[in-house]
Amino acid sequence: MSGRVMGIVASVAVAIWAALPPGDVALDDDCRPADPVAQFSAVVTGGWFWSRQVTALEEEQGHLLALVGRGPQHLGTRLEERLSRLAEREATASQGDQAEREAAAQRYRTRRMAWLGACLDEARRRAGN
Repeated sequence: MSGRVMGIVASVAVAIWAALPPGDVALDDDCRPADPVAQFSAVVTGGWFWSRQVTALEEEQGHLLALVGRGPQHLGTRLEERLSRLAEREATASQGDQAEREAAAQRYRTRRMAWLGACLDEARRRAGN
């Protein structure tokens, strides 16, 4: 009997954990919940999930805008590290060319800003803002 109760408690704990809206961006390229946990959270919590996504998207947008005036010597956050890795992947043909890496980073930032804007609009709509 104790094993059954523990199983129920564990199941409830996992369900509560999965339902909590993530604090980081958890959307795919089409601005929908990206993984099963985010999908479950969106279904269970509805507007709360989308409100948390609005906050996460706004924070990432702010970080991305702050990068515009800074050089690669300031890299450090997860977003900045991801930008750096992606830019370097795009510039593999000319790894030694700093200008090409910077151009690749700018192209990524431009695409990411467009995506963030679209997803912010969708998240705000779904959150009721």
